[in-house]
Amino acid sequence: MQIFSILLVVAGLIALASSLVPLVAICRHKTGYRMGWLGMFALVLVFIIGYIFFCYHLMFQPLTFMDLILAGIFSGGGLFVALVSRMSLASLNELQATALEHKEQALHDELTGLPNRKSLMLALSNTAAASGRKDAHFAVIVMDLNGFKEVNDTLGHQAGDVALQIIAPRLSNQLRASDTVCRMGGDEFAVILPQAGVEESVLVAKKILAAIAEPMVLENKKITLGISIGIALSPLHVCDGNTLLRYADIAMYHAKQQKTGIEIYSKKIDKSSINELSNIPEILQALKDKKLVVYYQPVLANESLKGIEVSLRWHKDDGSVILTRDFIRPLVDLGASWPLIEYVVNDAFSSFSAWREQYTSDFNLRLNLFLGGVDENQFCEFMVSKAHQYNIPTSNIMIEVVESLFWRKAIINLLATLHNRGFKTAIDDFGDDGARLLPLRYAVLDEIKLGQSIINSAVIEPADAIFINTISSFCKQMNISFVVPNVQNELTLIKLKEMGIDQVQGDALCPFISAGEMNGWLSRYSKNNERMNNKL
Repeated sequence: MQIFSILLVVAGLIALASSLVPLVAICRHKTGYRMGWLGMFALVLVFIIGYIFFCYHLMFQPLTFMDLILAGIFSGGGLFVALVSRMSLASLNELQATALEHKEQALHDELTGLPNRKSLMLALSNTAAASGRKDAHFAVIVMDLNGFKEVNDTLGHQAGDVALQIIAPRLSNQLRASDTVCRMGGDEFAVILPQAGVEESVLVAKKILAAIAEPMVLENKKITLGISIGIALSPLHVCDGNTLLRYADIAMYHAKQQKTGIEIYSKKIDKSSINELSNIPEILQALKDKKLVVYYQPVLANESLKGIEVSLRWHKDDGSVILTRDFIRPLVDLGASWPLIEYVVNDAFSSFSAWREQYTSDFNLRLNLFLGGVDENQFCEFMVSKAHQYNIPTSNIMIEVVESLFWRKAIINLLATLHNRGFKTAIDDFGDDGARLLPLRYAVLDEIKLGQSIINSAVIEPADAIFINTISSFCKQMNISFVVPNVQNELTLIKLKEMGIDQVQGDALCPFISAGEMNGWLSRYSKNNERMNNKL
């Protein structure tokens, strides 16, 4: 029995000694508990000394029953420490691998695998900083696909996704290892070319044009897409990375409008772009020509329809589609937005009235109506009369105002008047212009909608999660509805649900669609609800 007891202690001693290797590895990790693990390492060394002394005791002293019990305990203790140390190291490695994977996901586009806009801004900042130190030069290329909207409209969004997945490697294959290609969103891409001048940039752009023009097969149909490319260079045009990206974007839109394929930024192009977006008569003419189209997107809470948001888009002759925010500001600043307000309200109220009669679900209509410069009394009476005309309760209409306009005194007074007439009021894009919470304590407000820039990647960053939780808690305390828009993927939906955020909207649920498409969506939604109710 004496030899058996010694063997038990030696087995525990070997196990204890083997735990030193994983403990050393754990101590090398940068964690908040590093001092605790160092203490554990020191304790194991002390235990080893104790085990050696106990072995010496067993070898030269008569064996007692208590010695046998202690030998078993020593053996089990050594094995326990060895298992705990190895399992802790494995868990720590797994957590760090998961964190690294999430970081990669946050910096990459889920659909194409390319770096995303956040990654682009980091690369642009680093490249600009490096160029500043070395007095080097670099180029930024911004690209937008031609014909992509037609693919989505005719073949469906799934075909559009496949097209983007085909395009991504075509872009990457035209670049050097030192270059960076990113998907900025939608069908827009950007490339950073370190150590590149005009000739090198144009050469790369031509290679990209040729690569994109190669036919692709979508839904058993051979399709050919085009691409418009804008180029801006540092230090030729500007050294600041953000400004350089904007210049490349301006050049790209000029290439799309002029159908030239490739354009290099110039002040002449910049001035032309500004004049075009600021051309109020052209926008009003587009309204007469029915080139301003009303789109709709559902707002859902736990798969239940809560509302439908209205958006206006400008379909230009060159096939491009301009979002409201990119052409409306000059009209708002000059108080010339009234014709557009009349058009949107009449179109949206007509569709909404028909939907309310056809579908029994209780949901509201949400309009962001570019209210700067609008006469308060005229607008309120207009909204009340239109609600009466289309038989819509004012409580089913929500008026949204972007945060940048919300704090204007005239807007605050207007929203208060609307609220008194039964309309719901909301602040849109909250967080994009300062996220001031304290003044909201006294605002007449029914809903806060998060700024779209907060949710702009595949993974919600910890800092963004804290911000979202803060706003959500504020809304709950103030009995205000809270909506997270721009939800692009299932991963974000799951994360928001875990955070207790139930009211969301975005392409992951349904993109902005025309009135006819919205009617089809509502029909499918209504039928699904009926099936669910029948099952219950």
